[in-house]
Amino acid sequence: MSRLYRAVGHNWIGELRTQRPIFSGSCMPMLSRKRTWWKALLERLINLRTRIGGIPYGDQGIFVRREAYFEAGGFTHQPLFEEVVLVRTLRRRGHFLALALPIGVAARRWERDGWWHRSLANRALAIRYLLGVPAERLAEHYQQTAVTNKDGNP
Repeated sequence: MSRLYRAVGHNWIGELRTQRPIFSGSCMPMLSRKRTWWKALLERLINLRTRIGGIPYGDQGIFVRREAYFEAGGFTHQPLFEEVVLVRTLRRRGHFLALALPIGVAARRWERDGWWHRSLANRALAIRYLLGVPAERLAEHYQQTAVTNKDGNP
């Protein structure tokens, strides 16, 4: 929690306490540490998708009230998109709050694979998941879409 607080640089716990009665879960917009205009554009698009009803993923700092987490059944046991069922259930049960406070994300995969390549590959995986492709099959593809570095490691 303290690392999250430092990444955000704001009193996000106080922000949540003011929202407690009306939300079942929450997330934060992502913010990369190395800023460029195209990273900022990509972040805005990802954050807009989340705000208009898209599923926030783990790198957007999902957090949930304890009662709501257990009532929703917690995370599913699968290798990829384990947060999707949880977030959908939370949204059906109550308001899912998208805070305005950004969370700093480690962008290793994006930097390694290329920001646009990784983002488009992630969108393609998400669409396939929503169309019913099993998460286990998508996890295999997720590893294959990683661009290998000069040492041959993803």
